[in-house]
Amino acid sequence: MADPPLGVWLYGHHVAQLISKRPGEVVCRYTEEALDTWPGGTPLLSCSLPLGPRPLKHAGLYFRGMLPEGQHLQAMAAAANVASYDTFGMLARFGRDVAGAAVIGPEPSEDRPGSVAPYSAEQLANEVAGLEDRPLAIYDDSELSLAGLQNKLLLVSTDEGWARPG
Repeated sequence: MADPPLGVWLYGHHVAQLISKRPGEVVCRYTEEALDTWPGGTPLLSCSLPLGPRPLKHAGLYFRGMLPEGQHLQAMAAAANVASYDTFGMLARFGRDVAGAAVIGPEPSEDRPGSVAPYSAEQLANEVAGLEDRPLAIYDDSELSLAGLQNKLLLVSTDEGWARPG
């Protein structure tokens, strides 16, 4: 059974729809809005995915690049309860905050007020020390996906010190 499609929004424009009929597959189809707004062949999302009316069956390679690698990918897959090779499933869980301007999800992302969870100096030190065991310091409310292999921790600087975005 195919997963429900995911939308791709770029600067508030619904530009594409992603579909998958099996784990690991991602097919991208540009929306009528995108086709009516930009000239054909425009590298709207990527040079490898030029704007056009035909489904792009190799889109999984591009979207896979938005996800982390190695142990980070394994940790995120476990948090999302999907296989690490299931790019579509990973995007369904973490696609709302990927590198670049694209927002990926089953529906448009609602503007919501940002929140932060302050770290004490000790909490921050523990978070950094624990990155090997919990890559990217992902929490249940985390929506981020940072590509690459290196340990990373997303921080927000506040007047009171460091915090994690919520």
